[in-house]
Amino acid sequence: MITTLLILYLSSFILLFYIKKKKILTNKTGDLHQTYTSKKEIPLFGGIFLYLFMLVSTQQENLIFFTFCFILLILGILSDMKKIISPQIRLFLQFLLIFSFVYLFNLEIQTIRIQVFDQLLDNVLFNILFTSFCILIIVNGSNFIDGVNTLTIGYFLIVIIALIKLDNSGLNIYSIININYFLYSLIFLFFLNLFNQIYLGDHGAYLLGFVSSVLLVNFYYYNQNVSPFFIVLLLWYPAFETLFSIIRKIKFKRTPIDPDIFHLHHLIFNFIKQKYQINKNSLCNSLTGCLINLYNFAIIFFSLRDINNSQYQIMLILFNILIYSFLYLRFFKKKFDHTS
Repeated sequence: MITTLLILYLSSFILLFYIKKKKILTNKTGDLHQTYTSKKEIPLFGGIFLYLFMLVSTQQENLIFFTFCFILLILGILSDMKKIISPQIRLFLQFLLIFSFVYLFNLEIQTIRIQVFDQLLDNVLFNILFTSFCILIIVNGSNFIDGVNTLTIGYFLIVIIALIKLDNSGLNIYSIININYFLYSLIFLFFLNLFNQIYLGDHGAYLLGFVSSVLLVNFYYYNQNVSPFFIVLLLWYPAFETLFSIIRKIKFKRTPIDPDIFHLHHLIFNFIKQKYQINKNSLCNSLTGCLINLYNFAIIFFSLRDINNSQYQIMLILFNILIYSFLYLRFFKKKFDHTS
């Protein structure tokens, strides 16, 4: 395994050198949210690297799974290249793809321990729609939080570490990929992203959210003693970011799925930059992502103490929502106090 990893890392560095030299698929798009990144042209190749790591390290019996991942990857690349500009079209295509995947793979969420809702889940069509909707939320939430370095990669790195810890403790992780290679690929991408050498891009955020959510649905299916709210907590940040952003944009009479620069990570970025007079965007960018994920690491660490206890997990989720809301309102007010 070590030899394979070294070959993959070396090949990735060579490929990264080539694409940077040729300026292939870079981040210089002129979008407003690009003002939070480096002024340099950084390759949006994180998702492609991640896919190649998965493809090389996993048996070919999962060819259909990788085909769906490839289609999602292409959809994200077309978004990065501004070939599919409409968020509505991207969302519709994502839903079709995810719905087809859930149907073909018989992916299902059997229970959420709420009796009335569990009765609805007994209906096959409703279950497919609900499972597809959950995955769709995470796929787009992963892209929503991908506004500063290390935030998306670091968050899902924490989730994968938690899964591996549970696997080592005896729980069954029925993984359709080699989860250890997946971990090492995320660590590799984390450091490249930390030092502003590569960005995930839309395609990388989509792929990472999709693979991680599928892993967690499978994990819950084979471990019914685990609280469903533990799974919710593992994905709370991208999920709540999506929900909060939709509500916020509707309140301000904006299209819910259009990108903007008023996510929590943008506000924290602005606060850190103004408070500590940091002129270098890339430094402030990575610092913001690492600080947010330091909190997420602590929360997920505490959640592992009692993964079967729904009340405990719900308490942690509510605590997260309270902290998020408090920080958002505080930094949102500071931003406009400063600009006025």
